[in-house]
Amino acid sequence: MLRHALPSLANIWQLVIKDTALISVTGLVELMRTTDVAAGSTRNPFLFYSVAIMIFLVFTGISNMAFESAERRFSRHVDRGSAK
Repeated sequence: MLRHALPSLANIWQLVIKDTALISVTGLVELMRTTDVAAGSTRNPFLFYSVAIMIFLVFTGISNMAFESAERRFSRHVDRGSAK
């Protein structure tokens, strides 16, 4: 059952990362607000938005790898059969 639930759980997890702050990890909204303030005060928006993008990509990349690993682990013994 977990094998079938993991893809949906991964989608929900990505939405949660984008919309809220999790366990003292800055969420996307807070990250972009802080970036906007920093970019406005220094007048160097490209640097700050680039760093913000990289931080967010690291968060989502790590969670994607974790869910893909879990999906492979729970689908190990599933007979795929031949699709004819």
